[in-house]
Amino acid sequence: IKIPPSVKSINLFAFYGCTSLIRIEIPSVKSIDDYAFFNCSSLLEVLIPSSVTSIGLNAFLKCSSLEKVEILSSVTSIPNGIFCDCSSLKQITIPPSITKIGMNSFNGCSSLTQIEIPSSVNSIGSYSFNGCISLKQIIIPSSVNSIGAGAFSGCSSLTTIEIHSLITSLEESVFEGCNSLNEIEIPITVTVIKNKAFKNCSSLKQIKIPPSVKSINFCAFYGCS
Repeated sequence: IKIPPSVKSINLFAFYGCTSLIRIEIPSVKSIDDYAFFNCSSLLEVLIPSSVTSIGLNAFLKCSSLEKVEILSSVTSIPNGIFCDCSSLKQITIPPSITKIGMNSFNGCSSLTQIEIPSSVNSIGSYSFNGCISLKQIIIPSSVNSIGAGAFSGCSSLTTIEIHSLITSLEESVFEGCNSLNEIEIPITVTVIKNKAFKNCSSLKQIKIPPSVKSINFCAFYGCS
């Protein structure tokens, strides 16, 4: 489908359940509302043009065939749930305008092998990368000041995590089930390791807990066998 330049807004549930839709051109749109392409299960590629200034929650939720996303827009956040359960997504570039990665934004993107978090990002939402079972490496830049609960839980292929940020806590279940993770260095600013933070990280061989940590909570390292 080709959307003409006259269209400036794609509204709520506009293409919901268009399960045969393979390609779409979005030339001059300014806003893409919540659930606009929800369950477009045959959609293969998405180019979000520079004209877009607003993208709603869960806009591409359950687009299970979506493999590639390019964001040319200068939006400042990756909205909650935008690519949740896009199980074929392999490639996405997060633009340097992004300051926030919303919760559940890439939850269940089981084909995603790599992602670069730009130094503009200051917040990574809860369960944002939960279940990204093909993700092998993550580098969290120094700009990030908060990482939500379960952000990388269930990333079972993740072997390397580099945290350069000055976060003060490792939230609940943040790396739970990362059972390929061998080692991690906790930032010297962290004061608390919360419940189940490293639960079932069964390959974890080495961890250095800095003097700044004053509390290690319930089941924080349970199952690190």
